[in-house]
Amino acid sequence: MGVVRKILDDEQGMVLVISLLILALLLGAGVGAIVSTQTDLKTSSNLKTATMAFYLAEAGVERAKSEISGSKTFNSALAGADGNKSNTSDNGILSFGSSVSFGGGTYAVSVTDNSDGDSDSWADADNKVYINSTGTYGTSSRTIRVLVTKASMGFNGAINVVDEKCETEQGGSATVTGLDYTYNPSNQNNPTRASGPDVHAIARSCTTNNDQINKPSQITGVGGSTPDITSDIGSLTLSGLQSTRSDLISMADITYSGSTNLTGNQTLGTRTSPQITYANDSLKIVGNVTGVGFLIVNNDFEVSGNFTFEGIILVGICSTCPGRIHGTGNAKIYGATVLANPTSSHSEEAEIDDMTGNSAFYYSTYAIEMAIRRTFRNLAWQEISN
Repeated sequence: MGVVRKILDDEQGMVLVISLLILALLLGAGVGAIVSTQTDLKTSSNLKTATMAFYLAEAGVERAKSEISGSKTFNSALAGADGNKSNTSDNGILSFGSSVSFGGGTYAVSVTDNSDGDSDSWADADNKVYINSTGTYGTSSRTIRVLVTKASMGFNGAINVVDEKCETEQGGSATVTGLDYTYNPSNQNNPTRASGPDVHAIARSCTTNNDQINKPSQITGVGGSTPDITSDIGSLTLSGLQSTRSDLISMADITYSGSTNLTGNQTLGTRTSPQITYANDSLKIVGNVTGVGFLIVNNDFEVSGNFTFEGIILVGICSTCPGRIHGTGNAKIYGATVLANPTSSHSEEAEIDDMTGNSAFYYSTYAIEMAIRRTFRNLAWQEISN
């Protein structure tokens, strides 16, 4: 019995050892929990700052889109504020600067050319550029690169005829002006004189023509003479127009099949939502129609009703599309109109025929920019590792 009691007495020390082991385990678990919590907090904080940096980068992209979407070409953005691409210090920097404070962080944006084969880093040859935006929040930075595109069209006249043969017949109160105007909805009979660059009334490439212009004083533009008609069509080419036309048709918001008469009150786009309208045959305006954006007509385009349009009108153009504009209605067209007749129909001429009534064609940089903005879109998107 004495031996047993001695063994039991010795076990009293084990209690202390076990207690210390349990305490050590508890302390270890506590320290582990603290370390884990600190790690989770740090990870959460890093995730938050990284997310905020990403949102800032996106904000920079959206601001850049807003600025360059309506410009006629991307070259102005590539050349920078001074407009001189040879002075590379500000190339690709937009009007809001190279870095903007926003939402507790910053975004830095630049526009660069893609690999378009022209061997010029600061000139666009294919209507595509990159928007590069880096958002910084706290210690985190995220960079986004977006490839964007849009139509690129320059005009040297309110009406542009890209054809070897053409004819212009004008009478009544019909007018054409290459002086820059903006439509004034509150006073429709008095458009606002704008400050954009003026062009000619009519620019055409035809080598033979048969004009019947009754009131040359109503065909005015930057040329000064009346009628103001130039043979310089600038950068427009039939092949380029045909390519642009195909791209526009693929994005059309409204399509009319067959010969179409538009009656009643109809809207083909608004200033807040410009649209691309495509008529794959002839189109006749009979009712009261307004629109903003692009209007593409394969065959005859006639106005006998009331028509107010802001944007770019393409008539003819394709290899099987005869181009002719005529009508005696009340048409007020702001922007630029392009006409071609690559087919053998209509006596092989692109015709502005019987332009009478109260028709008026106003060159308008504002209307052109609204139409171009409709074509602006993303082609590719990627995040770049910092």
